Amino acid sequence: LGHEQPLYGLQYPGLDGQSEPLTSIETIAGEFLQHVRTVQPAGPYYLAGLCFGGLVVYEMACQLQKQGEQIAVLILFDSFAPDGVRLREGEVWQSDDAADGELQIEHAIVTVPEQTEASSVEAWMEKVRDVNARALVEFRPKPYDGDVVLFYPTKRGKNWKKLIVDPLHGWKNFVSGTV
Repeated sequence: LGHEQPLYGLQYPGLDGQSEPLTSIETIAGEFLQHVRTVQPAGPYYLAGLCFGGLVVYEMACQLQKQGEQIAVLILFDSFAPDGVRLREGEVWQSDDAADGELQIEHAIVTVPEQTEASSVEAWMEKVRDVNARALVEFRPKPYDGDVVLFYPTKRGKNWKKLIVDPLHGWKNFVSGTV
């Protein structure tokens, strides 16, 4: 990106160990849009998100479109729409399956007081994961009028063989343009 194209990252609410995590993808998207609009009040908007963040930027794009704003590009990095991936018949998914043989991006910058014990940080991060998991199950994407650029890995760990993965990660069901 050149100097004329700034890049901003947004910190997920709740990672500070003090404020409560937001409970829905729609609420997270609305909160993020408030921050984005302090820097850029009007479009066109360039949005990108990884995994769960992809669901959030998808929802942000839908909310912006509803407000009459233009989305220049919507990029999803390995984000699945509901039903974009499902377990093969007879298979059982265990919580550690996703980590088996794969590079995991689980790095978050968490600001906590120095006196905080590691177990407190772990408990807080578990709370955030639980809230996000519930938000993911409850999320129902709205139709998006435009194209989506989807990036995903060409190789996955062996446990992904337990899954049936839609090549477009389920997004074609919600996107009017190309994926």
